[in-house]
Amino acid sequence: MAPDPFPRRDGPRLDIRPMSGPADAAVRLAVVGEIDLSTVPVLEAALNPLLAEGAAQVALDLSGVTFCDAAGLNRLLAARRVLDAFGSELVLHGPCPSLQLLLDVVAPELELAPPLTR
Repeated sequence: MAPDPFPRRDGPRLDIRPMSGPADAAVRLAVVGEIDLSTVPVLEAALNPLLAEGAAQVALDLSGVTFCDAAGLNRLLAARRVLDAFGSELVLHGPCPSLQLLLDVVAPELELAPPLTR
């Protein structure tokens, strides 16, 4: 039997944790792992409560993300649209090369920030 070209991995390969920061209205999250179709639900679970609460600013440190596909990009852009509609802001810090490439093509107007200090 030939090896499976698409082996399954156990559990999500994405970890999202709150980051401490200055005492301001920004919600800061460190994102580590891969953002793809299989892990978008993990990202949604972290972002949806913030979107529902109307956070003034959500800052995502993506310097620990090793890969992001179109599904991940779509979720990030959707979160940005929701926050923009409420006068809030999504700030992406230190995107990985695959996400940077997608953003350059799909959303070149989106300003990116350097990685947050952990």
